[in-house]
Amino acid sequence: SSFSIVQRLAYTPPTQLYLEFLIEWWPKHLGPCPAVCPELAQPGPPGNPAAVALMRLVIQVQDSNDQASIFSAFSRLSVQEQHTLSVEMARTGVQSECYSCTPVAEGPAILVYYSPAFLRNLVTSAPFNALRILASIYEQSRAIWPASTEQQGEWVTVYVDALKECGNVGDICGVYKAGSYWAVVQKSLQEAAVEKNDLRDLPKTVGVEAKPGAIGVLSFWELNEQDDQVDLGCDMSTKAITN
Repeated sequence: SSFSIVQRLAYTPPTQLYLEFLIEWWPKHLGPCPAVCPELAQPGPPGNPAAVALMRLVIQVQDSNDQASIFSAFSRLSVQEQHTLSVEMARTGVQSECYSCTPVAEGPAILVYYSPAFLRNLVTSAPFNALRILASIYEQSRAIWPASTEQQGEWVTVYVDALKECGNVGDICGVYKAGSYWAVVQKSLQEAAVEKNDLRDLPKTVGVEAKPGAIGVLSFWELNEQDDQVDLGCDMSTKAITN
């Protein structure tokens, strides 16, 4: 139970404890947990690079049908999008600690605040595009905060509450036709927010250094609502975890 995990906080490394929590809560209807070695029935050595990302994303949406949609949609992402989510969601923000199944040693880790609420709002109609949006947010945030070994124990927060309020992909894409754009805008040395801004105010250059005012434009105009029809109502008996 969650309470038994909390009781071990005093003597168990947080990264190990969180991994055990993710494994324990992996939905059985999705098949074997991607972080578990079947022969040992415990966390295995590095294998599936997407293990932590898959577990975190699936647990965020909670509903079993929505979990199946997210699981299916992840396998259809581009190689680059899968890599971005796999690497960024496996950063721990804890010095000298990595997930045994998906070790990523650099930081700072990026916390996408309101990510679960954002996913739950879009998953019933747009699981594929919801993941593409998250991958883009991580990518632009990383451009603002380049990864380094020295920053492994640090983290930054990117707020997506503006996107969370959008009811569908059409609402998100529609801002470009209306003369606005979405961007990750740095607010401080450790915080940024996804904002909708007027295209007329778009800077001529995109900041890539970690300094207040840096901005990463999000290309959500490339999203296609029809891409999501494949994953809705998918039959998990035909799906397998990709390695």
